[in-house]
Amino acid sequence: TVELAGARINPTGGASQVSVRNSGGGMQAIATGAGAPAGYTAVALAYDAGSKAPLVFNYPDSGSIQLYARYLLPSPPASTYMSGSSNTFVVRPFGLRISGVTSGATGPGDPVFAKAGANFNVTVTAVAWKAGDDADANGVPDTDAQIATNAATPNFGSEAAPASATVTHALNAPGGGNAGTLTGGAFSGFSSGARTQAMSWSEVGIINLFAQSANYLGGGQSVTNSAAGLTGVGRFYPDHFFLVAGSTLTNRQALACAPASGFSYLDEGFGLSFTLRARNTAGTVTQNYTSASGFAKLNPASFAAHAVGARSGALNLTSRIDSGSSSAGSWVAGVAAVTATTGIRRATPDNPDGPFTGTQVGIAPVDSDGVQLSAYDLDVDNNTVNDHAVVGSPTELRYGRLRLANAVGSESLALPVPVQAQYWNGIDFANNTLDSCTALPRAAIALDFNPPSNLTACETAVNAASVPIASGTGTITLSAPGAGNNGSVRLTVNLGSAGGSYCNPGSYVPAANGGLTYLLGRWDDASDPDSNANTAYDDKPSARATFGVFGLQRNSVIYQRENY
Repeated sequence: TVELAGARINPTGGASQVSVRNSGGGMQAIATGAGAPAGYTAVALAYDAGSKAPLVFNYPDSGSIQLYARYLLPSPPASTYMSGSSNTFVVRPFGLRISGVTSGATGPGDPVFAKAGANFNVTVTAVAWKAGDDADANGVPDTDAQIATNAATPNFGSEAAPASATVTHALNAPGGGNAGTLTGGAFSGFSSGARTQAMSWSEVGIINLFAQSANYLGGGQSVTNSAAGLTGVGRFYPDHFFLVAGSTLTNRQALACAPASGFSYLDEGFGLSFTLRARNTAGTVTQNYTSASGFAKLNPASFAAHAVGARSGALNLTSRIDSGSSSAGSWVAGVAAVTATTGIRRATPDNPDGPFTGTQVGIAPVDSDGVQLSAYDLDVDNNTVNDHAVVGSPTELRYGRLRLANAVGSESLALPVPVQAQYWNGIDFANNTLDSCTALPRAAIALDFNPPSNLTACETAVNAASVPIASGTGTITLSAPGAGNNGSVRLTVNLGSAGGSYCNPGSYVPAANGGLTYLLGRWDDASDPDSNANTAYDDKPSARATFGVFGLQRNSVIYQRENY
């Protein structure tokens, strides 16, 4: 029987006991003291032929300890011991458990965990070994899941020079993305073997976390979690979107007006061009927010995703934004360059209104994770709270129509047919002097040679491939049909649908759609406002051009005046 004891060298606190086993049976507890033996325990030892008693020790905590042994010699002399002690040796925690975070995420379809750059709490706990934790016997936890319920080692962090740990990361997803920056990874001030503190990651995606306490108490061994780390921590998503300065609104987008137009017609498309950035809480672009990886949850190519709104003065025009609008763009490295074509529709029912001066258009994109713009500067619903971010400069919207006037002249001369682009000024239709961009393609001007006369198909034709409008006015010039080819032709401009035929210039072929629906007017009942005819502003403008109708009578009038 030999008496054994233990001493807690570093840290000296705590009350953990050493357990010992010799040749068989269970472990026998041996008391420990602070820096020295506190009392000895008699242990029956079986010695081998070499006078050695092999021992197995167990210490359920971490720190450095020392073992003592003594044997009472027969008296006399009385109370004389043969004694000895071991070197001081280190018992380290088996591993470091990371907890308090969501793990197991694999891709962009997983639930969100934290915003990029925002703090989240992480707990690191130094833990003891248990059976099954280290199948390959390399001293490292096989998986983080294996140590999820292990007991803590309370002495960790209470050493004379308190132990600490470092948490680092590796990018899990998206593959090939930006690793970002992990902050708050220096863990110190452990209590009862555990420490909880705030960390943050600057990027979008999913990460793996690794914990390490290097060379614990100089014993030459480091304490870690598993080699694979705590995998699938996340999903992290942006804090906000940012609208980059320099966005533009291009009036009359389809016409590419030069110089640029200062207005658009109602029902006519105008272009929006803007750049969005996905950013973290510090305002840094989150480069992993990409369309290709699926981590971008806002689709720039979906017009509805941008929640476009518009306001003129106190009037909210959002409900009249063209629902058939389109947009294009994708997220690359956290940036999306977006282009969109939209417009403000005519009112329903269709009655002239406007003009809408100082119209501002704004966006309010929100992705499926609830990420939205960081700031707004436009209140479209006029409730004193800004709800959109302005895109481009203010513009003017006008209700337009195209008007043709009848014309008469000699069959020997080209005949000008007056055209006017008009807009509703709030009282009546007036010449739109701001319109110097509209052009009428010859193919969209249908010529109807009925009723029959000496003027037959294509004896006259529009003599230019396109009829330009300048300061709101233009002229459709018909070529001279020649002597004896008197009669009339009806001109109809196909603003919104194809119909009739045109002369190109000698062949009578089907006329095309001019794509100018925003200039349709109310012409079928203009002469009779009280009639029950169609009252919608959806009619193509028409006029009649007549050649040679006066014959020899045309010079018989010296002076004519109308009284009205």
